[in-house]
Amino acid sequence: FSKNLLNPYRRTNEGQDPRKLKRIGGERGDKLIGQGWLCLKRSPDRNEEFVVCDDNMRWYFENVMNCVPLAGTIENKRSHKTFLSMATNHFGGLNEMYKMWGVSSYLSQDVIMPLVVELAALTGLNVESTLTLRRDCFVKAHPLTDLPYLQYHKPRSGGEKELALSLYDQAGKGDSIKLGQKQSQIIAKCIDTILKLTEPLVSNAAVDDKDFLLLYQSTGQTSFGKIKQVNQNTVNIWMNKTAAVNNLRGSDGEPLIFNLSRFRPTKFTKMVKEGHDIFHIMAVAGHASISTTLGYIDRLKTTGDFHNVIAKALVNIKNNKIQQERRQLPIASQPNAKPGDFIFKGSFCNCKNPYDPPEKIKKAANYHEGEACTYWNQCLQCENVLITENNLPKLTAYRSEINRALTNGVDDMPRQGEIYKKAAAILDQILAPDVLFSIEKLNWASQISEADEYETIDAFVY
Repeated sequence: FSKNLLNPYRRTNEGQDPRKLKRIGGERGDKLIGQGWLCLKRSPDRNEEFVVCDDNMRWYFENVMNCVPLAGTIENKRSHKTFLSMATNHFGGLNEMYKMWGVSSYLSQDVIMPLVVELAALTGLNVESTLTLRRDCFVKAHPLTDLPYLQYHKPRSGGEKELALSLYDQAGKGDSIKLGQKQSQIIAKCIDTILKLTEPLVSNAAVDDKDFLLLYQSTGQTSFGKIKQVNQNTVNIWMNKTAAVNNLRGSDGEPLIFNLSRFRPTKFTKMVKEGHDIFHIMAVAGHASISTTLGYIDRLKTTGDFHNVIAKALVNIKNNKIQQERRQLPIASQPNAKPGDFIFKGSFCNCKNPYDPPEKIKKAANYHEGEACTYWNQCLQCENVLITENNLPKLTAYRSEINRALTNGVDDMPRQGEIYKKAAAILDQILAPDVLFSIEKLNWASQISEADEYETIDAFVY
């Protein structure tokens, strides 16, 4: 749908002017079937109902609105009140009707994000590098090699880098592996599509955003129509919504954790299977050391275990939430409070019993039997974790804190990196609309987390 928006709308030349009614031979008050805005529809059980006449709506769109998909603004409602009203009330919304017709009144998240996903999957760039691509990132001919390349930014590896797109087309086994259409051409086409779609937005974008590739028009109530740059929050909201709306599930049947960062290891796994040379993979990954690439590929073996841990943690969090809702326990305020009668307040979530942590915590050198657990960065994977809506603002802030830490290199630390990547994946699901909490509660939490400046939630991250 996003790519087809570059193609001009094709007129159907069907229907008739819904504003003009011909009453020849008919009594006043009779429904004029096929005229006006309504048509008669007969269901399988032979019941009849009046629905909006699509052909006549099309006629109005093509002949009165000149095939321009106008947004439902106050000004447009004055000029096209009935058309916009019919679209909103009978087509599931104005944008849904436009989408069926292959047009869009806004270049929203829903238009640009599928292309962002495709670009991340094709290039294997990390999330930050993908989101900070600039409009001149694709260069057709390198001054030294005359081959196409991609300019991108990777702070952890020294800033600006170049990715030779011809590397995607070089497999380590000569001509025995056929890759089909050249990846460099596909990447170039994807970037060109984004450039053409977003070009009308550049002139109205903020000065600091004009040079970036990934722009969109906001449909939020407080920022409707504003030109914004796609950021991590945009990605999280859209991906969680997409997974929920389409009921996407993993191979284990659990709700799919749909995250842009997962395309990077997928890309390298595919390159390994296709027989690419390890140095080609190193160049595509943008690693400064071959040992980093080898370690990265080795970690790919455990990705199945990673997602099993996430799924198990989410089921546990959901069950504990349901139990607390059935039997509301107060937060402990006395030193001698007993588990089972109270819940215990932690840094960013609650705990059913801090005196009975998981076995791996009990085996830690700093843990002392009988004392309360203080390993707060392990809470989300603990069977005692309890999350209520009052925890949401801090959890939202904690997710931002972790995302910053991952961007700045904490995932390069073998043990801690895994802990925080799992925490980020779990938080993405907890804070996804209508998974555990409603979109209204999540929006409230987001506003609170932005308005209140929390002190550092996780000391290690700090």
